[in-house]
Amino acid sequence: MQPFLLFIFALGQGALAAKWAFDSACTALLLNDGSTIDATRGISRAVNEAIEMADNAFQVMDRLANDVNVQQILNIFLDNDLVKVAQVKATFGAIRIFDRSPSSLAVGDPQWQLEKTNQDVEFYCDLKRYTRHPTLDTQVIDTSMEGTRWANSHYERFLKYYTLDYDLNGPQAKLPSMARTTDSDLLNRAILVSDRLAGLTVNERDPKYSTPRPHLPSAIDISTWWIHQWHLLDFPLTNSAFMELVVTEEFMTGFLAKNPGQRVPMDALRTFSMSMLHELTHTVPGGYLLDTPDTTLCYGWSNCVAYKNPRNAETVAMIGVAFWMLKLGYMPGEDGSIRPIQVSGHV
Repeated sequence: MQPFLLFIFALGQGALAAKWAFDSACTALLLNDGSTIDATRGISRAVNEAIEMADNAFQVMDRLANDVNVQQILNIFLDNDLVKVAQVKATFGAIRIFDRSPSSLAVGDPQWQLEKTNQDVEFYCDLKRYTRHPTLDTQVIDTSMEGTRWANSHYERFLKYYTLDYDLNGPQAKLPSMARTTDSDLLNRAILVSDRLAGLTVNERDPKYSTPRPHLPSAIDISTWWIHQWHLLDFPLTNSAFMELVVTEEFMTGFLAKNPGQRVPMDALRTFSMSMLHELTHTVPGGYLLDTPDTTLCYGWSNCVAYKNPRNAETVAMIGVAFWMLKLGYMPGEDGSIRPIQVSGHV
């Protein structure tokens, strides 16, 4: 969806809330310590805060655009480029219309199957929706998306998300990705291959290579280890108590020491909630945002500030967090530092 059309949609469709639902596997998730948890509680808590962050960011950009702190944040991330600012505002505007709570229906419920659209999102905690292709041993079938066929490599990448062979105390590099979003569009492989053969840089997640399927939601897979890690922390919200903890010397010293030279204080705000905001921007209603320029340069404060790309999911999520902490009385510096500020009554 083009940025201008997304902006119009965000402004004009406020009454049509997008819905989200869980697959039943998320209600009884087995962790590697042998315990079983209802992951929907923590995930719902985080998704709700992610939507609230988007709503807050939209309101701030809409009503407080001339505030000096708002201007500074937009300059840090977007050089105050009006086109880029409009794109980011449109993304927040689209995400803010999500229901604050999950549907009472599970993904497999017949009523959900009747009501769902591509403006909705389904959360998954396992891969039971995939089956082997009956005749092609190089492909699998996604039964949740009308039999969409994928190469085995797609399925094998997802297998890592749900392995129980993880060590939360081990090197982070050995852990699989935290989450991945699959939008519901049908990939036009012929066009993609043609562009690739022509020497163009292509990305399978670019909407130019896809055809919307209006009745199919996007899917978000969340790694078991990632859920386990935040479950141990009780899925903390990004509230005043959390911010007060983060800015303590003891916490920050320990956080920065885990990856010397690669982290800045603002990276400590990459909570489960921020990750959910990131993932929601990848969905159809979120505007199909990408991990750009590539998966090694799209994450973290420093990359977001360096590339200033309004189409990068992490950049939008970081801006959402920056405006969220602003109302809590904290301001980010361009170097990723955090300082307390006096909050005016209207922020």
